[in-house]
Amino acid sequence: MSYCLQFMERHGIVQLGETETEISVGVANELSEDLVRTLQAFHGRRIRQRVLDGGDLLSRIQNAAASRSPQIGQTSSEALTPAARASDLSIEEIAEDAPAVNLVNALLNDAVRSQASDIHLEAHSVDVAVRYRIDGRLLRIARLPVNRFAEISARLKVLAGINPSERRRPQDGRFSAGLGDDTFDIRFSSLPTIGGESLVLRLFRQSRDAFTIYDLGLSNAALFEIRSTIQRASGFLLVSGPTGSGKTTTLHACLRHISADERKIVTIEDPVEYHLPEIDQVQTNPAVGLTFNSILRRVLRQDPNVIMVGEIRDAETADLAVRAAITGHLVLSTVHARAAADVTDRLVSLGVDEALLRSVAPVIVEQRLVRIRCEECDGIGCPACRKTGFRGRTGIFGMVTSTGGSTTLVGDGHRKVIAGRTTLEEVTWATVA
Repeated sequence: MSYCLQFMERHGIVQLGETETEISVGVANELSEDLVRTLQAFHGRRIRQRVLDGGDLLSRIQNAAASRSPQIGQTSSEALTPAARASDLSIEEIAEDAPAVNLVNALLNDAVRSQASDIHLEAHSVDVAVRYRIDGRLLRIARLPVNRFAEISARLKVLAGINPSERRRPQDGRFSAGLGDDTFDIRFSSLPTIGGESLVLRLFRQSRDAFTIYDLGLSNAALFEIRSTIQRASGFLLVSGPTGSGKTTTLHACLRHISADERKIVTIEDPVEYHLPEIDQVQTNPAVGLTFNSILRRVLRQDPNVIMVGEIRDAETADLAVRAAITGHLVLSTVHARAAADVTDRLVSLGVDEALLRSVAPVIVEQRLVRIRCEECDGIGCPACRKTGFRGRTGIFGMVTSTGGSTTLVGDGHRKVIAGRTTLEEVTWATVA
């Protein structure tokens, strides 16, 4: 295994060779004791350092980065021990003697097989809790020996290109990994706690099956209203709901329905989660002045037909979005509001002129996600759904149309209960504030 480019450049280090007992590394300067200890825990072998001159080190780093050999930040079946590949072994069993590299690989692959969106690793005084977020709910998967946490943490921080010896401050990083038959973008966050650290990994499948507006779970009437709105040359579509309710998925499904050949489409996002072909996607970066409102002002000079604003969260963005819709653009965005009926009040409270808002006649969608009954066991509980009775999620929707008509979340949820797609408990859990 070789180190990732970010790690090599940041720490001035490159791997030169390895034996069963030792890793040889080239360095610009002697490594700190903390970093040496971290690397020794990470590799399970002694670290031998060799100081190289700047030109030699840079050349070796560039050659290592260009190498076809698997890098840290990737996984391969060859990197896994037979124990880590065996599907009949639990994470606890793998943790008994597997090196940190193989244990982390096993965790990542197991999370992907479980269709988890997040992995939580929480260090406590006596053990390490491993939990996956599956279909929006956290499930405890395993408890690992507390003495394994330092090497797991070091391994993940090296993957994420951040300081593996820093445990007193929060850190964020990211890396890509080949897992199963796909490649994932993984965002990593560490947070110091009184027990040690809390580590969270969010998994984004890079070639995720593209959701269309027909896959969201919309009723025929809601589907007709949304499709009619996004096929017009101008208009205003707003989606509301709490964090994690699928708003971004809905907006991107709408964008996929619009022909990028005939219209210029620009998105402003924080962060860009789905990469859409033939669409200009811009990520916010407040550190360099790229806020939603500053980007939106510049996007309007790009002769766009369709503008997607990830979130309307301030007065200037709200005013610019409304005026763009009035002046012949199709604008799609999200607003944090408790219900579809509250979205208009939210925009007015941000300073949008109420008369302007009425003239643009926005279509407002309110949504939540509910779990779907497992098709393997019809909701009874089986290995495929980890005994929960649910596997996958669908949306339930309420709507205020451009003409003032409305439908409710609860009504849509009850229709899905009657159809056997979900349960009343799920609908109640999703809709009760």
